[in-house]
Amino acid sequence: MKKSKPPLPAVWTYARGINLVDFRLAVADCIGVMRDHVTEGSVDCVFADPPFNIGQDYDPRDRKADRKPWDEYAEFTDAWIAAAVGLLRPGGAMFVHCADHFADLVSLRLKMAGLVRINWIIWHYRFGQYGETAFINSKAHLHYFIKPEGRGAKEKRTWNVQEMLEPSQRLLDGDKRVQQAKYGGHRPFFDVWYGDGLCRVQGNNDERTKHPNQLPELYLARVIRCATNPGDLIFDSFLGSGTTSTVAIALGRNCYGCELVPEVAETAWKRTLAGPKRDVKGSLVSASSLPRDDEIRDV
Repeated sequence: MKKSKPPLPAVWTYARGINLVDFRLAVADCIGVMRDHVTEGSVDCVFADPPFNIGQDYDPRDRKADRKPWDEYAEFTDAWIAAAVGLLRPGGAMFVHCADHFADLVSLRLKMAGLVRINWIIWHYRFGQYGETAFINSKAHLHYFIKPEGRGAKEKRTWNVQEMLEPSQRLLDGDKRVQQAKYGGHRPFFDVWYGDGLCRVQGNNDERTKHPNQLPELYLARVIRCATNPGDLIFDSFLGSGTTSTVAIALGRNCYGCELVPEVAETAWKRTLAGPKRDVKGSLVSASSLPRDDEIRDV
């Protein structure tokens, strides 16, 4: 007689197999879930978009949740990073999206946790928050780290460079020398991301939900496709609107996530089941970010 699968731990409020991959969502604090309900070393990639601590009302039940004193926020950052590092396999990737306010703190804490930096990526958007007392902020930060690699084949960093290529200026100029180049005149994206499909998700955007902090689907597509393969497991510790799970499941990755607010978790669940609005499987090249005639022509 075929044995039935053991029931999922009660922590997973939502769980479902979709297109041969597994999506689980816990309406719970991510630190406890990561420590107690996910196998150590089983995750290929962690994506985290933690609260920025700038006074956003993410949780109507706790208006002070995003207004922590500096030392409390630092302690909170250390705790969730430590739990997330425990989940990662050797060579696994961790991406942390953050704002200016604590980008330096997060970077330092990731290094102190024993991770190895690959890139400090800048996400640049043209629609910044207007102000007159300083330069207008038009960026966010994406820290890309990995857990130190092991010796085994499955303990190496995943880097799918073929999916991260765009035409160089030499190729666009018709320079014949690129025919001998490794990628035929293409090169990896720069570490400043901007352009079509990478703008802030405004109210009239097809991707928009009611969540106050939402990332573009093509932004997550770059993250997921560069550092994971189909069948890999991605963990999002602050799932929010569900962009990570929506894109991950569409790309054939397993995804586990946490979200504290029940109403937000339900929206993320439904959005993931519905699938992405953008073509996350197609080209990730942004036409508006390609070199122009007036830019440096040696790339």
